[in-house]
Amino acid sequence: MAQFSLEWVDGKPLPKLPIMQMLGYRWFEEVVGAFHASTSRIKIPLAPARTSKSLSTTMGEVIPAVPPAYERWNGKLYPKKTRDDDDRRIWIVGPAYNINKEFDYAYRKLVVERARYGFDYHVKSHSYSPKQGNMQVVLDFGKDKHGAPIYTLVEGKSSTNPESLESEEVDMAVLSEAAEHEAKIWNRHLATRTKIGIFPTTPKIRADWLREESQRGLMFPELGIETFQFTPKCNPVYDWTRYWQEHGKAESRVEGRVLVTPADNARECHGSNGHDCFDPLTECAAMQDPLFAEQFGGRWAMEEGRVLPFRWDDEYGFSHVLDAIPDGMQYGRTYVSMDYGYNDPAVAIWWSVGTDGEVVAFRELYERGLDPQDFVATIKAMSTEKVEAYIGDPQQPQVESFLRKLGLPVYSRNKPALRDRAAGALRLIDALSLDPHTGRPRLRILSEKVGGGYGCPRTIHEWKTLRRKTGLGSHEWSTASIVGDDHAFDAGRYFFSSNITQPNLPGSTMDEAVEEHIRRNRTLRRQRVQPMTQLGRMHA
Repeated sequence: MAQFSLEWVDGKPLPKLPIMQMLGYRWFEEVVGAFHASTSRIKIPLAPARTSKSLSTTMGEVIPAVPPAYERWNGKLYPKKTRDDDDRRIWIVGPAYNINKEFDYAYRKLVVERARYGFDYHVKSHSYSPKQGNMQVVLDFGKDKHGAPIYTLVEGKSSTNPESLESEEVDMAVLSEAAEHEAKIWNRHLATRTKIGIFPTTPKIRADWLREESQRGLMFPELGIETFQFTPKCNPVYDWTRYWQEHGKAESRVEGRVLVTPADNARECHGSNGHDCFDPLTECAAMQDPLFAEQFGGRWAMEEGRVLPFRWDDEYGFSHVLDAIPDGMQYGRTYVSMDYGYNDPAVAIWWSVGTDGEVVAFRELYERGLDPQDFVATIKAMSTEKVEAYIGDPQQPQVESFLRKLGLPVYSRNKPALRDRAAGALRLIDALSLDPHTGRPRLRILSEKVGGGYGCPRTIHEWKTLRRKTGLGSHEWSTASIVGDDHAFDAGRYFFSSNITQPNLPGSTMDEAVEEHIRRNRTLRRQRVQPMTQLGRMHA
């Protein structure tokens, strides 16, 4: 057994550096060293794919946390419990039992290779059965000065079984591919019982909660949340040829031409022409492409699998979200569209339509457990402006019935068009897309920062996290092909399917009169035809 220095005793945990050296682990970028040196409670290594975030987390965080603390007593070193009432416990939580790369690395190092890292241990038991959900390594470090055994448990968990996370105090919890986990896995099940949380992840649209966690750490350092931006340079065997091929494609999407050919930088990122995409002072056209910035730059572009081209910040030149009421909104016409559910949220969105057809979503109702009558009554109470028309959920006619009972103007034209999910989604996407003539979208949305009864925070959250399933054979606009809440999405597509946003469109009262006239004419025609048909059958 290796000799311990005085820095390893008196209740202090084993220092990381000697253990990492014994593992033969090295890092190649300063940001990785900063990640290992940080003492923050929550650490987020943010990285593109294939940039060694899982390996760094295992070798520099998990395994160095395995040994217990040591103390000297009567001239000898003895292990001691981290807590008086329990053994040391490390959890590695994957999106599923079979998707847990950090546990794979730890199991191989601690069990398969049975390495010695300057301390002795015995593998008391081990299991690696993802199909049975049984993934655990129990390490025996001997007995403390009182003769009690000292164990460390390294366990592989799954967020598909969140009930299994509600148990003991945990010294360290690693969320493997953290972007694949729902916010409740950390906030509800782990945050209250975990000393240290590490979230290695590639930015993905599902992980908006993790992005917000990272931003809170930047705004409030006292919270103990640190983010570390890994780049492909962190992996010494990264495939730079593939990187520069995709880099050229991104430049062609942004600039319409390839500025840096793959041959210029085939060896590594900072090649012969000095183009370093990851230097904040470098103007890299490829990084202006959100998809490339997310997949190869590890930035929070939230682009992969996105359903709507919705932007909530101006990092890429524009934003759909407004923090103040725009000039002229008070002169627009107001409409309300809705998507009703009882167990699902019932949603209503208030829209202001300008004379030029520009639209602002300025208020929302987003609540569960409302019956149709209460839903309609709440909408009426919240409508402080004159509403030109209420666009009901075409799948829930009882809502429209209650609207009519209250004497509210109801949009009733072309219900099949409202039910056309694909057409409505494309109209919503068209409104969110940039107009090539004006350089801005036709649809904007107010944030809760406006105050005074304005703002659509739930709609903003839904639209930026709505995403598609991959590898699915169903229609691209079916409910089976989309992941996430789509209630405000449905209310939005109903609104734009109505064509109300067209300038100078007649009001809903005139529409209803025309529709009523058409219905009466159709009824009269049926009444005239029916007796003739009966007489014809009798004659035959």
